[in-house]
Amino acid sequence: MTDDPVALDFADLARVESAALDLLPSGIGIFDNDFNLVYANRSFCELRFLPEWLCICGTRLEDIVHYIAARGDYGTGEVDALVRDRMAEILTLKPWEDEQDIEGRRRLAIRHTPIPGRGLMITYADVTEERATERKLRENEERYSRVTEAVAEGIYDWNIADSSLYVSDRVMEIFGFEGQLTSDDWFSRVHPDEAEIYRDALRECFGGKTATVACEYRIKARDGNYRWVEDRGLPIRDAAGRATRLVGCVSNVTARRSMEEALRNSEQRYATAMQAINEAVYEWDIATGEMYYSSRLYDLIALTPQELSTRQQWLDRVHPDDMPRYRAAIIAHLKGETERLEVEYRYRHADGSWHWARQHGVASRDQTGRACRVSGSTGDITTEKRLREELDRARRQLEDALESIAEGFVLFDPQDRIVMCNSHYRGWFTDVAHMVHPGNTFESFMRAAVEIGMFPAAAKDPEGFMAAVLARRRNPSGPREQHLSSGIWLQVSDYTMRDGSHVGVYTDITEQKRRQAEIAKAKAEAESALEQLKTAQQQLIVQGKLAALGQLTAGIAHEIKNPLNFVNNFSALSAELTDELNDLLKSAALGEKMRREVEELTTMLKDNLEKVVQHGKRADSIVKNMLQHSREGSGEHRPADINAIVDESLNLAYHGARAEKAEFAITLERNFDPAVGLADVFPQEITRVLLNLISNGFYAATRRRTEGSDGFSPTLSAATKDLGDKVEIRIRDNGTGIPTEIKEKIFNPFFTTKPTGEGTGLGLSMSHEIIVKQHGGSIDVDTEPGKFTEFKLVLPRTGQKNPPYN
Repeated sequence: MTDDPVALDFADLARVESAALDLLPSGIGIFDNDFNLVYANRSFCELRFLPEWLCICGTRLEDIVHYIAARGDYGTGEVDALVRDRMAEILTLKPWEDEQDIEGRRRLAIRHTPIPGRGLMITYADVTEERATERKLRENEERYSRVTEAVAEGIYDWNIADSSLYVSDRVMEIFGFEGQLTSDDWFSRVHPDEAEIYRDALRECFGGKTATVACEYRIKARDGNYRWVEDRGLPIRDAAGRATRLVGCVSNVTARRSMEEALRNSEQRYATAMQAINEAVYEWDIATGEMYYSSRLYDLIALTPQELSTRQQWLDRVHPDDMPRYRAAIIAHLKGETERLEVEYRYRHADGSWHWARQHGVASRDQTGRACRVSGSTGDITTEKRLREELDRARRQLEDALESIAEGFVLFDPQDRIVMCNSHYRGWFTDVAHMVHPGNTFESFMRAAVEIGMFPAAAKDPEGFMAAVLARRRNPSGPREQHLSSGIWLQVSDYTMRDGSHVGVYTDITEQKRRQAEIAKAKAEAESALEQLKTAQQQLIVQGKLAALGQLTAGIAHEIKNPLNFVNNFSALSAELTDELNDLLKSAALGEKMRREVEELTTMLKDNLEKVVQHGKRADSIVKNMLQHSREGSGEHRPADINAIVDESLNLAYHGARAEKAEFAITLERNFDPAVGLADVFPQEITRVLLNLISNGFYAATRRRTEGSDGFSPTLSAATKDLGDKVEIRIRDNGTGIPTEIKEKIFNPFFTTKPTGEGTGLGLSMSHEIIVKQHGGSIDVDTEPGKFTEFKLVLPRTGQKNPPYN
């Protein structure tokens, strides 16, 4: 047992569907791609006389074929050979149908229908009754041919399309015609006085105003005399209702014009019998009460003429519940309220069971309009009624089954008109639900839905949207998704049947789409977090390496600084001692030559000592920068006003340059974007970078002026810009620029373009580390030698929260 009500519902549904299919008179067996049985209804086993153990899921088709062959249904021969032949034919997966005589003198129709990509469906249908009916029809046709030869009337068959005309020998005999006649020949022989009457009768019949052609006119015989003929024809129509043939008979009525009434009665009996050729014919003389029944009626109800010869004997067999309706139909027709008598009712068969009958009739009236005779036909429709009831029951069961599923279902005929759909399907088209009903086309209500804005995708190009949808329906290539303005997402699966009909299954996937979006968002967030983690890990590795390098650099710098101080101090002291030595030698008694040599040596010694001092200071500057480059940073990571940092850095750099050289002058330009606002940075580190870039710009601009550019005005500009989740800082000078061949090297440690003693080559390297590795930003340079250099810094608003650059 299970507590899951949903599982019980699906189980009940499966049992209902199986029971419904078991009610079908046709046998259905479905096999998968490996030709193993997937499903078989009860009729599949019963019609083929298969045991139940062979009709279970998983049974191989070859085993079923072997069982049938062993029973002898495929004829005589070696069983395995018969099985191989039949399986070879089946494995071609081509549509195949045949009929076979089986036990009980029954006839079985067999059809194999491949299911593309899914397997094979085999159906069995008992066509014994149909074939018996066809056989009787052939017998009737043969009987009709013999009657045609025996009757006095001439028979004709006119093919309207090509004007060809067939006439029986009797026609040729009546009028003395010879050779082959055409419809034009016949028309040319009609008497001028009746030609228009004849043509009107044909037009009314072909136009549908009359069911048959019935008129009298004169025809010129071979001897030149006109003879009166009665022409009665029955049109045969195509699927569009257009008359393509006219089959009828003509009678020579010249000598019987005075007997029109008797002739009319005879002809009415004949015409009515022709209309009801497949049913039993009857005639009721209302005045005398006399009844005429054709022999076919006795065959239908298994009675003898003695048991059924009067109208009352028939009335006694009408079901009591149907008698009021039966009498009302007859009375209405006799009163002239209906053109034809048409009624269905139950009657008691000779075996005592109740059968259904359908009765037609037409009343003949006298000159006063009073009904005097009723002629017509009746037939047993019990089988038809039962089939109709079974069809209605199966249809109701199908509708109930479709209503029980969660998907929207719709079936269209080959003309794309709705045949049936469930309420779920109509629910998707609430605003045009009045158009979603049998008979309406898919395109009609879809266009109405597009006009009211039901499909967001159709807003820009409604015609293009409709063309794409219709094209996809004509050639379905798998499920498609449809978004409704209500926010619902549908998955539409279209299927085209072999007869051109169309099935659509609509599934609500709104929740699935929502979950997909959540999953995609979570995936993106996870991927972003992973990338951030990878970046943080890389930066931690870099920071660790830099910290170790900084400690090593600091240690080396400290070790170098002490001996370097001695070199610088003693070089300066030695230079002073050379001056003192020169002063002492001035009072010494030395020859001129000796004095010149001494002065020359002391001067050379002093120059060498000054060069030692100069390079010592250069080395001291490098050591100081190494210490600064390797020192532990200070400051905190916090939101800071970018415009304020840039402006403060400009002021610090400018006043520092003025303090070093009082004559220093440069034009400063500021272009700050007010929207830049705050960004998470290490303000002290960003200031270090800006001071370095601005100082380099001061140097380059001043150097260009020194090199002799007339009218040149040194200028440095600083600009900021809001980039949404990032901020941009640009430092531009109009100095000497950077040569193209060394542009790629400027961020390398210890690389400088300045003369010896004026730069260490660590400033830009340090700036690159701070911007890129500490803050997760970027630093780029754009330059043109002799014109300008511009550094562009891009920082994320939510910066990398790594420790300050060490």
